[in-house]
Amino acid sequence: MGWRSKKYKDSDENSNYKTSFQEQIQEFAPKNYQEIESIANAMILQKPIKVNLTTTVENDRRRIIDFLCGISYVIGFVVDKTDIHIYEFKNELS
Repeated sequence: MGWRSKKYKDSDENSNYKTSFQEQIQEFAPKNYQEIESIANAMILQKPIKVNLTTTVENDRRRIIDFLCGISYVIGFVVDKTDIHIYEFKNELS
């Protein structure tokens, strides 16, 4: 039982790692719909992302958001609209 109590006593170290990992948000600014593959890959790897669509072709904005919201639903992410055409996708638990 000694090794187990030592292992769980050092939980402060693990919590620091968790918060530093959660703070690393990848930012993307796709110009059109063809550039969203890297965004989808980051989400599938459970990385929080920020998507800036201010420079995106207007017709593609809705398609991109619809696609990313579908991925978010499947993997359990939540979507926050932080500004006009700027969205954050992150895990529900963070």
